[in-house]
Amino acid sequence: LGLSLRGGAPPPAPVPGSEDDLPLPAWMIEMPFLSPLLVAYDAQLAQLEEAHADAEQRAADGAHSASALAAENDELRAQLAAALAVAAERASAWHAAEAAAQPRGSAEASDDVLELEERLPRLPP
Repeated sequence: LGLSLRGGAPPPAPVPGSEDDLPLPAWMIEMPFLSPLLVAYDAQLAQLEEAHADAEQRAADGAHSASALAAENDELRAQLAAALAVAAERASAWHAAEAAAQPRGSAEASDDVLELEERLPRLPP
């Protein structure tokens, strides 16, 4: 084993009595072995960093889409509430007109209209 590091310096001697008394393996101190490992390690790090950047971009895009959808949902909810209010007003006006035009004996039709008017506000917002 030729124990040489870059520049030909010998590896540091292990401290006597420590757990590191064993010599370092050749792949850790010889450049012909170490260099390909470092290159592969750097390539894998670059690949992981690229995947991380892609994931961050997708997360940012998803957050933007969610925000846009929430705003659209709020707008549609407001439009629905306005449409329901108009429908309730029209139903009340129609019911008042029908009640005025009907003879007092048609309570069954009035009950149906009242039931429909009661259900209208219970529609989900």
